[in-house]
Amino acid sequence: MYQQATAADLPMLCNVWQQQLMCSEKDAKTILEQVAGLENIYLCQEENTILFFVAAIPVTMEQLPGVYLYGLSACSSSAQAEHLAGLLEYAKNQQTMKGKGFAVAAIPSQYQEVWEQQGFVPYFRRRHLSRSIRRN
Repeated sequence: MYQQATAADLPMLCNVWQQQLMCSEKDAKTILEQVAGLENIYLCQEENTILFFVAAIPVTMEQLPGVYLYGLSACSSSAQAEHLAGLLEYAKNQQTMKGKGFAVAAIPSQYQEVWEQQGFVPYFRRRHLSRSIRRN
């Protein structure tokens, strides 16, 4: 059910990334192949259908290696939260075995409870600040 992504998965992963994040195919492919790397992308599959995937983008904080987890749903919102929870656990375990000491994440609001059950705590809330800008 949980596995590392392969080159054969790349077209579908790019398509999902492109649709959900509104970027070009080239940008999606660059992020998945060169920024995250297929060796750091994990899938949750059921009956040859990818339900979720998580990109574990390598980061460093004060010389401590870690990952920035970015998860996307590859199917309709009817996908069950337990699949995402299991995939997050799998991805964290795989990255721990690779020597990563911490993980941070962008938590989608529809799955916030699942991420919090996996130990992620929202420290920063995104907010929009409107200010007039004085022209020089």
